[in-house]
Amino acid sequence: MPEPNAARLRGLREEDVAACCAIAVRAWTPIHEMLRKDYGDGLYRAALGGWQGRKAAEVEDFCRRYPGNVVVTELGGEVVGFATFHVRAGGVIGVLGNNAVDPRHQGKGIGVRQIAHAVDELTRRGVHYVEVITGLDQGHAPALAMYEKLGFVQRRRTTLLYKDVGGGATRTPRR
Repeated sequence: MPEPNAARLRGLREEDVAACCAIAVRAWTPIHEMLRKDYGDGLYRAALGGWQGRKAAEVEDFCRRYPGNVVVTELGGEVVGFATFHVRAGGVIGVLGNNAVDPRHQGKGIGVRQIAHAVDELTRRGVHYVEVITGLDQGHAPALAMYEKLGFVQRRRTTLLYKDVGGGATRTPRR
């Protein structure tokens, strides 16, 4: 297997879109396994069921509409990660969107390189701040650590609340 340092960042090509969609689904699967446990099956199905198709469609739509706002990481000729980004209206804030590294290649610094590249590109485009949203749960812990390593600082904590009003069998999420 090639060394992570051999990974090459480059712009998105049309033939990369399907790989980015598949990587997104593989990378978010462990997060969704944790969410299913936290939410319970009924609420999970109601709130997040079918997420794979929606995530793939979201990534595909962004890639096709804004190909200049996607960086991919190639390793040994294979796309192993991607990051999407854009400049929010007004031009002062850049936003990191969907980004993922294939689980087979996580923990090798590829995500850090992708995000640093996206931040550099947003800086070249004149933004003053870059924002990213991630979860505070165990499933998102590696992403949170990566963002913090790159100097991102948490500015706000939020939570998502549900109330069972229809008799569904749900578990109370862990705290």
